[in-house]
Amino acid sequence: ERLPRTIGAGVGYRSEDGPVLRAFWEHRNILGAGERLRIEAETSQILQRLEAQLLKPDIFIPDLDLLGGGSLRREETDAFDSLSARANIGVERRFSNRLTGSAGIAYRLSRVQDKEDDDEDTFGLLSVPFGLRYDASDDLLDPTTGFRIRTETAPTWDTLNPSTTYVKNRIVGTRYFRIHNDPRLVLGLRAAAGAIVGASIDDIPADERFYAGGGGSIRGVPFQTAGPLDGDTPTGGRSVLEASAEVRYQLFESLEGALFLDGGSAFEDEWPQFDDAWQFGTGVGVRYLTPVGPIRFDVAVPVDKRKGIDDAYQLYISIGQAF
Repeated sequence: ERLPRTIGAGVGYRSEDGPVLRAFWEHRNILGAGERLRIEAETSQILQRLEAQLLKPDIFIPDLDLLGGGSLRREETDAFDSLSARANIGVERRFSNRLTGSAGIAYRLSRVQDKEDDDEDTFGLLSVPFGLRYDASDDLLDPTTGFRIRTETAPTWDTLNPSTTYVKNRIVGTRYFRIHNDPRLVLGLRAAAGAIVGASIDDIPADERFYAGGGGSIRGVPFQTAGPLDGDTPTGGRSVLEASAEVRYQLFESLEGALFLDGGSAFEDEWPQFDDAWQFGTGVGVRYLTPVGPIRFDVAVPVDKRKGIDDAYQLYISIGQAF
């Protein structure tokens, strides 16, 4: 039997928010029936987060888990300032080794200041999130073949403003091709889309809207700036489209080089508009391959630099591939 407790930590760096520190504490079998308690903390210049989740496995039937927990979160971005508390409970069902589904209920109380007009509002968002994940890739942290698809839908009601209801949807897909085995040459593709339907953009809290740009989205384009802007202030959108392509080539046994192109935008309309201008970023990176996944260093530049908005370059350092 494994030791029941684990601690871990990680560090990264992004131009958009500087150093990023993460830590967790996990206790397995905490109640004697395979339960798992995990407490995580994260801090950076724009985000401070504390979260706790308890998983109780195999309730009623095998492979049906009960999950519950809560979080405290503070964000300070160019688009909004947000302070929120969230509680959730739900179930997760493993239909196979590759397919997992989840459903639950969550409540989030938040105070949000929209930087576009400096208005501050309080929201009490009751949501019923559910989703599906299908993972046919060959490795969790360093995939070289296969694909992944993740879908999320969350009908949401604002209990403090009863006239506001909407449904937030998002789908993300990735595909990996091993073009050559030795030395390893891999092509990775990623596409993501999202839409919020049922409410006007002014009724949707600023921290619930879609944004594009930055690490994990469009590298080389500053955080949240690929989309609607009021001057240089991001206003967010009700929909988003993103696409990425990355070629990874193994230079040495433990060193890999990468060349990538990312593009996309957020949109004010409920559905993405293909005639609106996209923002693109491109760059190069290196990955140091370790037994726990690659350590990633990327440097990216905007393809069409906007004066007063885009920087000359952006840096991203973390553990794991970009996607």
